Amino acid sequence: MGGGDYEAPADRPSRVRRPAPPIRLGPDLPAVNLAIRVRRPLDDRLADLIHALRADGVRTSKVELVEMLLWELPEDDQPALVRRLARFREWAPRGASAPLGRGESA
Repeated sequence: MGGGDYEAPADRPSRVRRPAPPIRLGPDLPAVNLAIRVRRPLDDRLADLIHALRADGVRTSKVELVEMLLWELPEDDQPALVRRLARFREWAPRGASAPLGRGESA
């Protein structure tokens, strides 16, 4: 790429994004304390999901399901994540949320 060939990100034609490869998590990785407080209906929903899975013979835990949800978060699609956050805030507001950036619309 020559000196005059640089295209600013906004000027580049859109390219198809390839999803980032999943993160491989070994069982021996150190754990950290992710202390979170969630509202009761979300905790109840998580407990109901665990009980339903156990009824089908699948053993899991709240920790494993939360780790799975974190693992599934997109690494390379921030606009989609902002839209999901805006939708969540619409349905489950939590007081004064921080702005989403560049205005509050998504």
